[in-house]
Amino acid sequence: MRAMDLGAELGVKLFVLLGGREGTETDAPRRPDDAFKNLRESINYLCEYNLHKKHGFKFALEAKPNEPRGDIYMPSTGAYLGFIPTLDHPEMVGVNPEVAHEHMAGLNFVQCRCAGVGGGKAVSH
Repeated sequence: MRAMDLGAELGVKLFVLLGGREGTETDAPRRPDDAFKNLRESINYLCEYNLHKKHGFKFALEAKPNEPRGDIYMPSTGAYLGFIPTLDHPEMVGVNPEVAHEHMAGLNFVQCRCAGVGGGKAVSH
């Protein structure tokens, strides 16, 4: 939230969030449903803070498959596009497609990008 406050002072209007920490190296360490719940609650909280402070941010969720974890819970732009409608303020949240990382992981960036543009959810900085 301090970064949001500083960004607002500097006139920033797009806040990019990377969920790359949310993943695993093995199948046992944490429950994915708890991770999704925590991610949803965190983004909802930041959206409420954004509204309260009148910062006017749009949030962009950026996927980076296999970085830094081997199995990321939100590994692709498409995963985020499916997640965004579950948020309290989906109109405030889009995606920041990371072409190179999705391509390196063997994902089809073009299909994810087209889905995002068609739904008005692709943002760029």
